Amino acid sequence: MSDDLLLVITPLRKALERIQRKAEPLLAKPNLLETEEGEDLLDVICMQFLAAGEALKRLEKLQPGLLASSFPDIDWKGAVHPPRPRRLSFGYPSVMACRSFSSTNRCRGSLGEGRKPKCS
Repeated sequence: MSDDLLLVITPLRKALERIQRKAEPLLAKPNLLETEEGEDLLDVICMQFLAAGEALKRLEKLQPGLLASSFPDIDWKGAVHPPRPRRLSFGYPSVMACRSFSSTNRCRGSLGEGRKPKCS
């Protein structure tokens, strides 16, 4: 493996591991999202998703088409450019909680300033 490739893959792996580690308490106790500690964990998770997206962009520049040809069923454009709320200061916890945890069906109750999330 080339040094350039290793310089991209190592931070990507670390970001994904950190996402998994920080998500575990939130998945175990969904009500944690209603606390400042839960919001802090969610902040870390969101920042790591952004870091992973940047690493994927660098990987695509080093090895054009590698991701799409190796894993054609994955939305790589979505992975590289994750959706972001338009205004981070309003509804940030509930928006990101829904996006992060909607697939787990754990997005329930009120999140962030008493607003109920609109998960689909």
